[in-house]
Amino acid sequence: MDTSVWQFQFMQNAVLASILVSITCGFLGTLVTTNRLVFASGGLAHAAYGGVGLAWFSGWPIYIGVLLFLVPLAIVVALIQGVLRERAETLIGVMWAGGMALGVILIDLTPGYKSNLMSYLFGSLLTVSYADLFAIGISGSVIAFTVILFYPSLMSVAQDSEYARSRGLPVSFLQVLVLLMVAVGVVALMRTSGLILMIALLTIPAAISRAYVQSWRGLILGSSMTALVINLGGLAISWIVNISSSAASILVAALLYFLNLAFLGLTKRI
Repeated sequence: MDTSVWQFQFMQNAVLASILVSITCGFLGTLVTTNRLVFASGGLAHAAYGGVGLAWFSGWPIYIGVLLFLVPLAIVVALIQGVLRERAETLIGVMWAGGMALGVILIDLTPGYKSNLMSYLFGSLLTVSYADLFAIGISGSVIAFTVILFYPSLMSVAQDSEYARSRGLPVSFLQVLVLLMVAVGVVALMRTSGLILMIALLTIPAAISRAYVQSWRGLILGSSMTALVINLGGLAISWIVNISSSAASILVAALLYFLNLAFLGLTKRI
């Protein structure tokens, strides 16, 4: 890559966003994968487009609209998983599709120029602004602080929720808390990775790292480092080839995942 590119502010913003997002992915990806919430998190991420439409229709800042839309939705998803377990996937799938449809309709009903709203679906590291960096930093800090504050309890629930309940831990509250953190994480990731692709960045780094660590702390650190490699690799490829940075990052993630599977398969045979 031409080193002169680093003089541009947009590239500096992209690298800083990559670092902040990677830290967020380390904390949140660990929660999502160990609690087996990949589908629920994907549902919230896609449904968040309803929040984008609501914000655009109401004249609110996009981040505020998405957060106001997702917080009650995250609570509903947590209740569904606790009360209607057999129908949870179906109901979450309906919310997934319904949220996106609502977003499209609200955006269509709002007059004015709206092509930049597509960036929230697919994301782009190269268009991150100072306001985006602020939102990413605040969202990531909230997630990291919450995980650190409730670390022992969250780890116990992820390992065995029934045993955690027998010990008197507030399991239902903690399960709601995890999904609320997913909602906050959507705010952190939607501008860089996009609502459609972000679930891959939450799950793949953690899935790769799990084979090499023995603790939650190790998984958080390993996931963060893997996510950083993925983001910077995708950023470099997008600049060189002139393609979408978020799509390039996910392709890098998928390639690393399959290479990791092949490596693990070979080492087990040996």
